[in-house]
Amino acid sequence: MSGWIKCSDRLPEVGTRVLAWNEQYGARESLYREHGEGSIAKAAGWAPFFDWHEPQSSWYASWKPTHWQPLPSPPTE
Repeated sequence: MSGWIKCSDRLPEVGTRVLAWNEQYGARESLYREHGEGSIAKAAGWAPFFDWHEPQSSWYASWKPTHWQPLPSPPTE
């Protein structure tokens, strides 16, 4: 997996959009974020205080990537 970083080795900065991957769902653009006070996810005690969020669908409850990499640069032309 060239260019992929293991989540167990290093996580992206909070609030950074990345390409994330796990075996069940493959690669997805995701946002690494922090649960805020009063959030449903924090109240439910879902895994770590930090988790992965898919911006297009607001789905985050079971998305646990094993690897990630920065998004590519946008086209210039």
